[in-house]
Amino acid sequence: MQELGDWAHWRASGLVWEKTEEGWRRVQGPMDTQPEGLVVVIESTSITQVLDKLDFMGAVKDIRRFRYVCNFLEMLIREKFPQLSGMAQKKVMLLLEAILDQAIESEIDLHLVCSMVRVTQQSLMDGIYRHMGGKRLWSQHFERVHRMQQYLQNFELTERQDDGLTLTDLPDDVLREILLRLPDHTDLLSMSEVDKRLQEVSNDEEIWKELTLFHFGECMNASHILKANKDGWKSSYKILSSQFTPRVEYPEQLCICSHCNAMFWELHGHPCLESKAQSEEAPQEFTLSPKDMVLRFS
Repeated sequence: MQELGDWAHWRASGLVWEKTEEGWRRVQGPMDTQPEGLVVVIESTSITQVLDKLDFMGAVKDIRRFRYVCNFLEMLIREKFPQLSGMAQKKVMLLLEAILDQAIESEIDLHLVCSMVRVTQQSLMDGIYRHMGGKRLWSQHFERVHRMQQYLQNFELTERQDDGLTLTDLPDDVLREILLRLPDHTDLLSMSEVDKRLQEVSNDEEIWKELTLFHFGECMNASHILKANKDGWKSSYKILSSQFTPRVEYPEQLCICSHCNAMFWELHGHPCLESKAQSEEAPQEFTLSPKDMVLRFS
């Protein structure tokens, strides 16, 4: 079995890459919007300011930032929603509706939105007797969630016109290259339900090997599980995913500057607010996962 550190480089959706002699290099492209940097003073910066100043509403329309925003918002709703101020609750609900509208319009990531709506409903139920804001506001949240659920239940995907090649028309080697770039095992399993041929290709052990090493290649405790399991890579993935959190790779995420505490979107950078004279060390930028973001506003 291949060493855990040898897993292949994974490319997230929404990015442009070019091939070089050393491998694949990410190309930074122009952005439609330029969110301003936000100086984060944890004691005084509210979640409402973060959502506004970092243009989370605009990020919903950017494929590179969409999933990051979804995962952050779902985690925030699950863990903190009843504790947020009434204003912050309204901002979060508006953002959730914008995510729903974007998913409906693009017909992409609808499963993410369904999950977020379910989590929101559960958070409202859990916080019904202990929440910030008045009873009327909480009732309005329930009404909005109900409308979103009805919208999702009544929505029908646009039927594809017979206007060209489909996945099933592609050669097996091309299909494998596509499947190797799917970062989510649920997409792979869904693909296998389309027809028998796609099922055979999606069960390819090489694909599950790459997926397993991508998600769990850096887990210290995963090695002995892989060595002990003799039933193949798909089985190994199932075992590991039940014990460890699968890795998530975002095309773009939020960062924070070690010098000036400015929070900003990764591909945009920021004008460091601390002068060079104040520090002899070069500024460092640290990425913030959705979980990191939620913890910063505990």
